Amino acid sequence: MRMNKKYPLAILILAGSVSVVLLIKKGDQEEQRHQGQLLGGGRDNEEPFEKLSHGSSGQIPRQSGGGVREVNDIEALRKSLASLLSSEEAFDDRAEKAAPIIKELAKLLPASEVIDLISGHLGDGGERDLLLPLIFAESTETEEKLISVVSGLTPDSASVAVIGLIPRILDKERSSELMGQLLSENPEQKILDTLTHSLRVELSNASANADRLHEFAKLFEGMEGDAKMKFFESLSEAASKASPKEFWSLLDNKSGSENYDPEWVEQARIKISIQLRLNDPRDAAKFLIGNDAPDREIAHAIAAWEAMSPQTFQNWLADNPVDSIEGKAGIIAGMAIRAVDSGDLKAAKDYMGEIDAPDLRDELNGRLWKLEQTLVQKEVSRDPEATVSDLASGRSSFEGFWLEEAMGSWVAMDFVSATEWYEKKWDSLPPEKAQFVAAAFAKQSAEQGDLETARQWAEFIQDPKTKERIDVEIANAAGQ
Repeated sequence: MRMNKKYPLAILILAGSVSVVLLIKKGDQEEQRHQGQLLGGGRDNEEPFEKLSHGSSGQIPRQSGGGVREVNDIEALRKSLASLLSSEEAFDDRAEKAAPIIKELAKLLPASEVIDLISGHLGDGGERDLLLPLIFAESTETEEKLISVVSGLTPDSASVAVIGLIPRILDKERSSELMGQLLSENPEQKILDTLTHSLRVELSNASANADRLHEFAKLFEGMEGDAKMKFFESLSEAASKASPKEFWSLLDNKSGSENYDPEWVEQARIKISIQLRLNDPRDAAKFLIGNDAPDREIAHAIAAWEAMSPQTFQNWLADNPVDSIEGKAGIIAGMAIRAVDSGDLKAAKDYMGEIDAPDLRDELNGRLWKLEQTLVQKEVSRDPEATVSDLASGRSSFEGFWLEEAMGSWVAMDFVSATEWYEKKWDSLPPEKAQFVAAAFAKQSAEQGDLETARQWAEFIQDPKTKERIDVEIANAAGQ
């Protein structure tokens, strides 16, 4: 969740409950310290984060020295709450003492009335919002009614309030219907962020998270419309982080089901692959190869593994010849990506020659182009005349079309020297090379607003794609 900008407080969702953490700024440093468990009774020997549904027994604790008294009537509770919230104590101390009273009031009054009570002392948003989960977790009103109350709050406030409501919805037999209502009435991204965090916590803490994951899948399958898509987005975000391999298996088992749109599943698999790579690239590569993952996902895992532990990867490759592996294309593409990332242009091009898949070739071509551009620019920065001359004569290791990039860089660095070179060499340049020099000068003229000169240079360009690109740049410079 995002931290409230006005109040340096953050809600932590741990084991299905809430704790307030105060971030105390000391210069450029921030300290964190727990300021009591809002859902416990403030007892030192309690488990630090209790389930929302198992927080207080409802008994108002006694405190010495004029603290909170045990009371049974609503008016006394109101007065006690007013006294606490209006005191001069730090907010986190007031919140800890007020928590049992708020929980008791939430059982006796409509949620909206309890919110109004707190707002009367703390105002809307900010500090008040940090107390909202208590109300929604303890309220005896129906979930439908509480959803309507959430819908009347601002998105910022609602995203905090649902911390207390979401666990209730997840455990209801009618969870699909209720979740659909919540997301339909509150489609804002902040609500989805809270839902994602809540689902991730549930999956991370459950002793049998695979069972919990299947429960959430069943919930999703019972939903309809946009709310269904939004829930799947949150579920895939949470499950890919908390239970990536289990989620992959679930998607495999659900393949072909009308509930699981192929595009949604593809995006979910990408999230899983990314998380697996972050966890352990070697394990990710082996898992993805063994589960017939798309070549692109295998490629990125292989590249990450080789970057992290090149010797371990080479040892594995020696024991597992590429030609014998089902994911051959992905493995080769991964080595090509790694070659590009390490600046080995020759090796990258050699690997490229073994790749047929259009999607992999498209991605690698883009990476290769960026690498070559960087290398050409480095050559120009060292010796612009030699770089341009070698490209013009065909002696360069780079392809001829890079002459435009080299000439353009030289023109930007030293216009006078670049102009002198072209004046000496222009007549001897073959048309297929001269066009790239012309493209560089046309682009430079257009950028300076000299459109007539730019158009004259553009006349020398023969390559259709280059001509079209330069014509567009000239038109843009002319404001057309």
